[in-house]
Amino acid sequence: MQEETTVGLLSIFVLYRCITKTHCMAGFGGQSPLPQQFWYVYILKCSDGTIYTGCTNNLEDRIKRHNIGQVIATKSNLPVEIVTYIAFTDRYRAYDFEKYLKQGSGRAFSKRHLH
Repeated sequence: MQEETTVGLLSIFVLYRCITKTHCMAGFGGQSPLPQQFWYVYILKCSDGTIYTGCTNNLEDRIKRHNIGQVIATKSNLPVEIVTYIAFTDRYRAYDFEKYLKQGSGRAFSKRHLH
């Protein structure tokens, strides 16, 4: 089961990378020359079983805000637990992926592969 999950997530990453034509940008020795800001697309499962998808540049703080009731969309379904998150170095690609996951085919993709 663990092997299938790893392979599935790797396939998702490769598929999304091919769709968006992203490239790895690394400096000397494989290290990035500048510290990178990451943007996270995350999927939460609410206490009533509903799924919430969001995007943030501070995942830990955002989950904390969800669980103390500061996010209107999940306030009535606490507590929430994180199911999946995906890190991006480009915030626009992160928001595009979040938007995709909230649309018809993206919801189906998310159900099959991400939760």
